[in-house]
Amino acid sequence: MNRPKSIIDNIFLTPFLCGVVDVFAVQAKVTVTQGAPQKRHAPDLDLSIAGSLKLDCEQFSGTVNMYFSKQVFLEIYKGVSGEKLENIEPKIEDCASEIMSMVFGQAKTVLKIHKYEFKPTIAKVLRGDEIKEQLEKPSEGVIVPFNSEFGPFYLEIIVQG
Repeated sequence: MNRPKSIIDNIFLTPFLCGVVDVFAVQAKVTVTQGAPQKRHAPDLDLSIAGSLKLDCEQFSGTVNMYFSKQVFLEIYKGVSGEKLENIEPKIEDCASEIMSMVFGQAKTVLKIHKYEFKPTIAKVLRGDEIKEQLEKPSEGVIVPFNSEFGPFYLEIIVQG
């Protein structure tokens, strides 16, 4: 039996968008506003770090990424930890994957109501060339800009081809 084609509709996308807003408000004490979802493209921004999560279930197979510039990530980290840093040090990189995991956790709870049963997954961190490679992959998907008082960041959902 073939798996149905993965789609990103409002039922799938909305829990992730709400998860971003909620996680940032609660964990980082940062108010964020969502921009309009767009067809997947590489944002015109110097992106320094990303949290990435591969998703797989009967209805969907793909990847969710959250991209940050250095400035935005360091401010978010400061909101989460209370620690102000000048650079993204290896000891704090996991914060990007932890944020992605928290957003997914919230989305997963809502999507379970719609019969999405995701296989266990662990978020990872992308840096440098890994971000560039991810953004250059020819894949279907959406990218959603978010704005904070510190600048923009992006949530991307990619359908596995």
